Amino acid sequence: MSEGWLTRRDFTELNLLPMNQQDVEAFVGRWHQAAFGESAEAAPERDRYRERLLDTLRRKRDLARLATNPLMCAMICALHRDRRTYLPESRMELYGAALTMLLVRRDKERDVGAPEGFDIPEDAQRQLLQELAWWLIRNGQTEAEQDKVVRLIERLLPAMSGVAAPDRARDVLRHLLRRSGLLREPTPQTADFVHRTFQDYLGAKAAVEAQDLPQVAEHAADPQWEDVVRMAVGHGRPEERAMLISSLLERGDAAPHDEIRTRLHLLAAASLEHATMLAPAVRRAAEERAALLLPPRDSEAAEKLAGAGPVVLDLLPGPDQLDDREAAATVETAARIGGEHAFQILRQFRDHPDAFVRKKVVDAWSSFDDQRFVDEILSGMEMTGVHLTVSTESQLSALGRIGRVMALEINGSFAEDLMMPGLLATEPSELRLVSNDSFRDLRILVSCAPRLRSLRLQDCGSLKDYSHISDANIEHLQLEKMPVGPDMSPLAGLQGLTSIAINSRQPWGQLTKLPLPSQLRTLTLGPSTLSAPILDGIERWPRLTTLHLAADVRTPFATAELRKLVALPELIDLDIDLTQLSGLAELHLPPLPQIRSLRLTAEVQNRMDFGELRDVFPNLTTLSAQMEHHSSMTLEAEVSALRTIPHSSVTISSSGSVRLTGENELPGESQVRIHSRTIPVTKKPRFRLWKSL
Repeated sequence: MSEGWLTRRDFTELNLLPMNQQDVEAFVGRWHQAAFGESAEAAPERDRYRERLLDTLRRKRDLARLATNPLMCAMICALHRDRRTYLPESRMELYGAALTMLLVRRDKERDVGAPEGFDIPEDAQRQLLQELAWWLIRNGQTEAEQDKVVRLIERLLPAMSGVAAPDRARDVLRHLLRRSGLLREPTPQTADFVHRTFQDYLGAKAAVEAQDLPQVAEHAADPQWEDVVRMAVGHGRPEERAMLISSLLERGDAAPHDEIRTRLHLLAAASLEHATMLAPAVRRAAEERAALLLPPRDSEAAEKLAGAGPVVLDLLPGPDQLDDREAAATVETAARIGGEHAFQILRQFRDHPDAFVRKKVVDAWSSFDDQRFVDEILSGMEMTGVHLTVSTESQLSALGRIGRVMALEINGSFAEDLMMPGLLATEPSELRLVSNDSFRDLRILVSCAPRLRSLRLQDCGSLKDYSHISDANIEHLQLEKMPVGPDMSPLAGLQGLTSIAINSRQPWGQLTKLPLPSQLRTLTLGPSTLSAPILDGIERWPRLTTLHLAADVRTPFATAELRKLVALPELIDLDIDLTQLSGLAELHLPPLPQIRSLRLTAEVQNRMDFGELRDVFPNLTTLSAQMEHHSSMTLEAEVSALRTIPHSSVTISSSGSVRLTGENELPGESQVRIHSRTIPVTKKPRFRLWKSL
């Protein structure tokens, strides 16, 4: 028949796409219903087989990959039933059993004979399919023209006595397409394997038999060859396995790029799964390389591992084998890679006792199907200490199935009627509305008012009315990149407010104009729009313990203004930006002994003495200083006073050179980072010194 003949007869042609997890589960359920029947007597056994198989599919990545094809899924169901719920544990055994079922048992057990007596033994079918698979792999193809496949079979048949004459090569191909269960016709002119896994399995077998392992090793860094390499290890004899794994390690050691080195070393480690017998020295070498990479311990390591691709997923340990830091990085690694196997790894960590690990799980939501992620991971998950972000309508509509959420961020321009159901269902105690231009007032807060304690509004340009903000008992408020025009006087009615951060440019010149209640404990202000902001009115909040004041070159705080901080007897944490500071003595401040933690950003001239800083802040326990020196002259920096501050970190950036004095008196815990052209240090310091030339 010619291509498109169904369409000409008023049929609709459809392409069969891979099944997703929900499709597979539905298929398995219906297969068991058809195989066992619908009677009440059959129900217990039917349900037991179905649930055991579904559980196995969730745990076994290789099996799940096969099951995305309806034919393969039916084959797995049959194999699972035939073996009384016990499928082969080994990946290689599983593929071998599947091939036998497809090549031989499928027809024999259905009593389907070969047409016109044309029969090909299982071994001969395997050999033909192996050669075709290896030819496709070598040529970087997953599909071939049937005419080329026929020519390949013609060359093979003379060496396969009793199968068929070379002139019947097209009949042999037709038999493989119709009866093997492994080949299919995407179009009348082409052929491919029904699943890529079988191409790699059979091709790897052909490569081993043809002694082409050096060619396999040569392509090992290509992700498309990953399964070929691993299965070649499984098919090989002990000495062949040792040669191939050793080659992977050597190529990895010599690789010029970290990503390739990581991929090859991890591929060698993953291949050990298929190496039942292997020289101990080779196994030990592969395990040692992997131990340097696994488990990941931070985001940087997670990013590096994820670059190696899905091979990493088979090597990631489970939650019981990891500390909290490793567990968080492991979750991040899986989320970066994605896919079904990664999803199953995330499921293992959904009930982890550490909140930061659970946060990493939640952060992966946007990388997977919204509804399924909710149903299988987020629904019923403990959300204490976890921040949940939604950024699509689908995620927003799914909030009702999650339950209580402690901290919720809605990112995007969603109308009030879309957000309201989710807020009513989750009742967050912390809410962030980000980049939303769809609401003009804060009536939406009524939906979560009973529990809401913290509110962050960021880049919500359409907000014009703050009058409903007092409907919630807000304790912490953050306004960032918000419009300047609206009346903010309703903020004065927040009697429970203890912390506020306003990181938008505001037109006030003195703090007396800020409509804030007197019980504030934490105040953060971004740069003012005025040229000379002052601190008049700071005494209105005598209970302040934390004060963050930002400035820039256009709106510097006058150093004389800082004398007004003496009106804050409980202030222990100060973060302030200064500009054009000739010397720290220029502050002209009385001692402020109550301050324990100081973060200071300043522009300095040619001399800086931290002893002057100690005169003002005699009881500092924590110092973080960022000093800018914009001069070609040498900056003289006296740092010995840092010895009395247990936790000190200073960064000095200079367009000229920096000369340190007093550095030998510093303890090892002190950190000084210097970015300059020249750093004269006459003696080796005992503190940690970073130099960027």
